[in-house]
Amino acid sequence: MTAPGYDTPGLAACLEGLSPHALDGLDFAAIRVDGAGVVRALNRAAAALPGIRGDGAIGRSFYDEVAPWLAGAEVRGRIARALERGALDLELGRGAGLSDPLHGLRARMQPAGGSGFWLFLARL
Repeated sequence: MTAPGYDTPGLAACLEGLSPHALDGLDFAAIRVDGAGVVRALNRAAAALPGIRGDGAIGRSFYDEVAPWLAGAEVRGRIARALERGALDLELGRGAGLSDPLHGLRARMQPAGGSGFWLFLARL
């Protein structure tokens, strides 16, 4: 089976059943955050990105400890509202109130199974 790519429709659902080894084989960064804002999965590509504090990220607060540049009220509010509507499928960029951490990257968010979300980051 071919690994899903960053632009795969329904990407989050495709990743839900992957093993940590399979997640590490993806050519883009993937981070799964639960409904309480805690990192539950993170692949090797995500841990290596500038702006992501990936070392020991599993079990830590996504907004406070792993990706604090996403903790701003504007972005965090957009994520929360989209999750509440059940319609989270966001592409983030500088226009979303973000700056340097996304330089040279595409960022996409989709809902995770159960609760929470996946964040995907790919180089332009």
